[in-house]
Parts: sequence; C-alpha cells; structure tokens
Amino acid sequence: MFALTSKPAVAAAKVRLVSDRKKISDHAHRAASVPRRGFAVMVKATADDKNGPSRRDILSAPGLAALLSAAVPAEQLWLPGMASAKGGIKPTNVTGFDDSIAAAKLGPIGGAVPCSDYKAWEKTIYGFINGIKTGECPPAFKNATRGFLLKQDGIPAGQDPLVMFTPLIPEADQKAGLAFFVNEGPKANPLWATDDIKAFTTLDPFTATASTAKFVRGVPPKSVTGLWFGQYNLGWNGAFDDWAPAFTSPEADAFHNSLGVEFSVAHQMNLKDPGNTYKPKAKIGIEVFHCFNSLEGAQELGKAFNPESPFFKDDPRYVGPYDATIWKIMDDIDYTA
Repeated sequence: MFALTSKPAVAAAKVRLVSDRKKISDHAHRAASVPRRGFAVMVKATADDKNGPSRRDILSAPGLAALLSAAVPAEQLWLPGMASAKGGIKPTNVTGFDDSIAAAKLGPIGGAVPCSDYKAWEKTIYGFINGIKTGECPPAFKNATRGFLLKQDGIPAGQDPLVMFTPLIPEADQKAGLAFFVNEGPKANPLWATDDIKAFTTLDPFTATASTAKFVRGVPPKSVTGLWFGQYNLGWNGAFDDWAPAFTSPEADAFHNSLGVEFSVAHQMNLKDPGNTYKPKAKIGIEVFHCFNSLEGAQELGKAFNPESPFFKDDPRYVGPYDATIWKIMDDIDYTA
C-alpha cells in the first residue's frame, strides 16, 4: 500500500533511474555472497540439468513478457504455473524507486473479513470512512491521509469475498489502531459483536495487519479506483535493507513490468502489537502491495508466491506463511483534499 500525502512530511515522489540505484550500491558488499534474486523464469532444461537450473540461469533468463511470443513446453518452465501469460495483461515500463517515503513513517492498517452481504458492508464502512473526514472516529485513525475500500477478486463463484478498508496512518498510531481489531478475549473491541457487523460477516477468518512504507517503485497516480492491489506478506530472517536490493533489481523490474504492475510499495510490518494476526517465525515481516492494471496479471504473480518457486526456495531467510490476497479497489479516498 502506498503512503502518499500532500502533507509537508512527504516530498513529491522522485523516481531514481535503475542505473543510479544508490541503495543497491550501498548494500552490494552485504549482498555479494548472496545470489541475486530475480523473477525471470523461462529456462530450458537439458539432459545434464537433472536438478533444475541454477539461480544464475534463472536470473539471466528473460522476464515473463518473453513468454508472450514463445511456444515453450510447460515442463521447461521452472516456476510453477507460469507456462503462459494471460491475454488481459498489459505490460508496463516502470523503472526506479524512491525511498524518501520512509521519512514519513506512514503506512496501511486494515482488518479483512469474509462478506456475505456487500451492501450491508458498504453501509457500515462508509459510516466509518466519513467519520474519519469529520473526526468522529477512533483517535488512531484521525490522522489518516488516504484510504482504500477493497474487495477480494479472482475467487471461485459462490465463495464470500474478503473485504477490507485500509487507511494510511502514522506509525505512531499503529499500536492503538491494531487494538481496534482485537476481536477475541478480555481486550476485544465490542464493535465486532454488534448486529451491524453480524449482518455481513462471520468474522471467520479475521486477519489484521499494519506496516510502515519503506520505498515506492514507480509513481502512484492520483486515484487507483478500478485497479487491483495484490497484498503479499512474508517473513524475513534479516534486516529490511538486506532484502530490498534484489526486489529493486533490473530483473525484478522486468518481471513486474511483464505482469502489468503500475507501482509497488514495500513495507516493514508491525509484528509486536496486539491485534496483528500475521505471525511468522522470523525477525521481521515484509508486506508488499503491487498495483496491477489487470486481474490476470495479479493472478499470474500469485503463482510465483510460494515456497517452491525459484524466487524463494534457495534462500533460507524467507519464512512463511506466504499470505497473498488480490483486491479490487472499489474506492480511493483522499483525506488531505
């Protein structure tokens, strides 16, 4: 999720060219002994390649976009499920990233629940959304700068979609914000037991997360209503800055562009405060929100987000659970306007 605001705390987005990636250079000495991870996946098997291609082979292969014009047997693709790109994918040409957003110490918070009656959900959640505008809301959300109304997409027919409202709030408000989402035990928020909530959800499952933006890849537009977010959570046994260079590499750009990713925001998760439901056995949690221009692109990326993909399987610092959700962005609310 991106954390852009017109408040003085955040400067206008400035995108650095990939060739000038200072962050990668700063961490090159730490990453030198670790093979660079990329998302390029088309590698032909040979008779001498019984155990699959090396990480170097994977990274030197073209991105997924190359598959659009290549007839390659499925058994030659080392990333499960990536045998062909869908017709609805519209490739992008995004390069560069901006880490100045980290100074704002701002990020998304939200609780996701299954929804059996979307109209009842809208009635309830827009009362909350409008309450932020007027200040009639819990204190943790009064400083929200932007909010996104999200509905799960790409699920089987007949399955209740998850729904979530995700405002962007200061890191300093996350502890109180996560407490709002506690729905069980002696410190449970009584809101979750009200008839208004029971009208559209069973609260099973119920998930809640909060995180702080560290950098933006690409430039978010003024509104993203009608596009799709892919939300990806993963544990990492290391420092955030040790993970970042590979995610912002040229290989990663090629892969994301081939799937129609308009922009991405990488975050470090709040794992310590009550209310958070994502609990990896790792030093930190990483949360990435990709904004896609098609549902098909989000679905294709989802096939790569699993512990068996070449992107993750050879690096023991990655720790599950591999949590991913595709969201249709139903509304984009700017609280700074």
